[in-house]
Amino acid sequence: MDFTQALVRGILDGGKAAYRDFLDRGIPDELLAGSAKPALDYLIKHFSEYGSIPGIEVIEGKLGIPMPANPPGTTAAFWSDEILTNAIGNEQKKTIDLMLKHLDQQQIMPSFEEMQKAVFRIQRLQVGGGDQRVTSMFEEGPKVWDHYLRMKKGERGILTPWKTINDSTLGFNAEELILFVARSGVGKTWASLQIAECAWKQEKRVLYVTTEMSKLRIALRFYAIFSKLPYGYLRAGQLDQFQEVKLQKYCYDLVSSPNFGLIGGNFDFRIETLAAAIDEYKPDIVVIDGIYLIQVPGKDRIEKAANAFGDVKRLTARKKIPIVVTSQFNREVKVNNASTARAESVALTDAAVWHSTLIFGMVQTDDNKKDHRMQMKQLKVRDGAGEDFELNWNFETMDFSEVPKSPNAPGGTGGSGAVGDAQDVGEELGISDGNVPF
Repeated sequence: MDFTQALVRGILDGGKAAYRDFLDRGIPDELLAGSAKPALDYLIKHFSEYGSIPGIEVIEGKLGIPMPANPPGTTAAFWSDEILTNAIGNEQKKTIDLMLKHLDQQQIMPSFEEMQKAVFRIQRLQVGGGDQRVTSMFEEGPKVWDHYLRMKKGERGILTPWKTINDSTLGFNAEELILFVARSGVGKTWASLQIAECAWKQEKRVLYVTTEMSKLRIALRFYAIFSKLPYGYLRAGQLDQFQEVKLQKYCYDLVSSPNFGLIGGNFDFRIETLAAAIDEYKPDIVVIDGIYLIQVPGKDRIEKAANAFGDVKRLTARKKIPIVVTSQFNREVKVNNASTARAESVALTDAAVWHSTLIFGMVQTDDNKKDHRMQMKQLKVRDGAGEDFELNWNFETMDFSEVPKSPNAPGGTGGSGAVGDAQDVGEELGISDGNVPF
């Protein structure tokens, strides 16, 4: 079967999303052969010039290459995997034949060398989801142009509830590990739930992982955020009559709503469980509350924490999704001295800084608590200038929006400054408390 022909047909059927997925997979050009190779080359050239996928009739009419329909249920992603799998199988067969010839002649080391060379060749074919092959810089050109066109049209990654973060990051994107860090009890779980809720309101498929709290405790907080009902009264069963009606409505009206998965709730959550859950649920974004509690091998807490960050970072690359995690500052960060909050102050391991694409520190001094405020410090922003800002942090009004910058502050405009909060993101997309995507 001509795999390249099936791949081209899959891209034509799947449109831009299928084409971007094909680019992200980085299939070596030598594997894209057969009668349909000119059609694939034309498709790539057409997209680079016009930013669109040509129609089937263009491929067949202009190039004279037939595009028969693929079997039902197969996609460009399926044929991309088939091309790589077939190539890996061929490499193994060739290697086994060569190794057996050497072994028949008692040539042990040459046989072993054939195996080593085969491992390198298979790594070039992206085994395990990581692109290990050496490529030309200029192979990335079509991806750069595609990225530029998407940004020009206003496309962004998954937005957060806060405008300043959205401005500096352009949203959270595939393969990013995003860390929110604070002292114990400051509000990491609340922030992680707001990020998850905001992504869900953008109609993204969310998987929320709790390594410490029960599912019920997480759900209590989520419903308080979503319904904007005071958490203390909700948790204690002390809402007034009108608030109870509102809570009951959401508790039952949302039961069948899709795209917000919840997993965990114990201290024995393992990286293998997370990988399997991602494969099964296929989320657009994963949020892990308490990465340091994921069970991974290691001789002590420090090595385990380092391994947890390393394993989760590898997951972001293999699964092509952003993963947001929370962790704790060490004791060098003083409660009433926000300037002591630095990226290097993440507790247990330096691996958190090495592996994280973005790091945001949450600091709340005694004065902040009195004013119902929270400081958000952008400690690591790889591709932009991270600006610190303040949040409302009020559990009576359930207001966690960004505080408007004063006209005299750096970058301040005197405007609302909260265009990017969860409520406004929902309103921009036509989603409000009364218009939830079921």
